Formats: sequence, structure tokens, C-alpha cells
Amino acid sequence: MHDSAGALNGLVLIREFRAGSVAVEQPPLQAASLLGDWRGEAATINADWPEPDSAPAAIQVQSAAGGELSLQITIGLHSEQAQGRLLLLPDGGYHLSPLQVSHRQPFSVQAGWLASPGRLQCLIRRFDGSGAWQSSTQLRLQRP
Repeated sequence: MHDSAGALNGLVLIREFRAGSVAVEQPPLQAASLLGDWRGEAATINADWPEPDSAPAAIQVQSAAGGELSLQITIGLHSEQAQGRLLLLPDGGYHLSPLQVSHRQPFSVQAGWLASPGRLQCLIRRFDGSGAWQSSTQLRLQRP
């Protein structure tokens, strides 16, 4: 994903379908499909505690300057503005990661997909300044 200088270099998307399913390849996600409010539950597993912590979750997606999208993520009482480059992917997916990963700076990456027009699922992985995994959060959201 990132080159030796820490810049976002590329992404590999492996498209898989369950054997015997009727799933078919879908076109890339459209920004308009993400816009608005999403609410649901988050389950977080931390490196030092394997039992998941559950909390209410929400994502607010808005249009920003230059055609970009702004994601405000709230898990429990913690709220943060998602930072980085948002790539819209085939089959209703997206990827969000920093443009640059700096030495000794914590960072996170996010993958999300529309399971259906009104259901959004996300996986957020957080890493510390040494690059060691800290936690993973799965969000299961729907439109209110």
C-alpha cells in the first residue's frame, strides 16, 4: 500500500464470491451512495484484550471542497474526522488510508462496502507509531 517513503503507492483488490452464490460483479461505488447519515453498532478488539467492546456508532458523510467526501465517525463518545485518500472501489466498496505514513506516527486504514443500498459495513484497523497493530473495529450501519 505504501512505498518505502511512506506514500500511498497502490492497492490490491481481490474480488471473491462464495461458491454457489448468485453474486455478480458490481460497478464501482458512487459517492452519492455514501452521502448522509449512517447509524448502528461497532465492535472493537484491542491488541491487549481479545474480547470485543461494543458501542453505538455513526458515520456522517458529506460533500467537501473539490468533490471530496468528508467522513465524521463516532464510536461511543469518541468522534473523529476521517483523514486520508478515499478510493471508491468495485462491488460497492471503498478504501480510506493516509496519503503519507510518517515514521513514528500512528495511523489507521479503513475498508468499507455497501452490503445493500441501506446497509454499510466498515473495518477500521489502527496502528501505533512503530507500525504495530493496536485495534480493529467493525461497524455495521444502516440509514436511520
